[in-house]
Amino acid sequence: MRTLVAVAILLASSLLAPAQVGLPWPGPGAFAAPLSPQLRATNSVVGTGSSLTINLPTGSQTGDFAVVLVGHGFSVNTITGYGTCCWTLMYQDVGAQYVNGGGWYKTLTSADVSNGSITFNFSGSYEGVVAMATFVGATGGARGWLELQSGTGSFTSPVTGPSVSAVTNDSGLYFTMNRGASTDTVNRGTLKETQNNGANASGVLYFETISSTGTVTPTFSYTGTLGPGYVVWNVIVKP
Repeated sequence: MRTLVAVAILLASSLLAPAQVGLPWPGPGAFAAPLSPQLRATNSVVGTGSSLTINLPTGSQTGDFAVVLVGHGFSVNTITGYGTCCWTLMYQDVGAQYVNGGGWYKTLTSADVSNGSITFNFSGSYEGVVAMATFVGATGGARGWLELQSGTGSFTSPVTGPSVSAVTNDSGLYFTMNRGASTDTVNRGTLKETQNNGANASGVLYFETISSTGTVTPTFSYTGTLGPGYVVWNVIVKP
């Protein structure tokens, strides 16, 4: 009988051994939503001419995911000064009245980081704003985006931006450029960049960590001189 009891204990011990030697068991956090994309830095520039150059945000590294958004009196013809290849176009206005917008993204290469800037060349000379954000690592890329452009000659504030679907812990980037001298704000997120040349170009970039799954619709407000047109962007970046 003692031999049988000893064998039973030995078998029970062997069945419990994996837990006893410390094999991990996934805790509650193992099934949590993915961490949000980590914003590394942002940058922006306002200027006049047929080209605008923007430096990469401070600290940008090879493998970072970058988003760049543009508003100008003329449409973008080419992008120059980057590394091997290539900025992916999200959307671009071509030949629009008063204001033309554009948006691109890419995973930065070592050549991009070494060069340190990119240049947008436009179809004509006027004023504009460019804003850029970089995220640590490649992230999951852009989940979705929409741009709205108005060039009717006048508009009223506020402007309801485009709606884009998002998931908890996504990141939102909200950008506008107004062809006028105004103080611009967005009702979501945190202000990261603001520009106003006091004449025909103002703009802002806001950033937000999305708190719940659903449709994201930012509202853009303008105080001061509302020009003849604007562009607004809503870009959602996934983990």
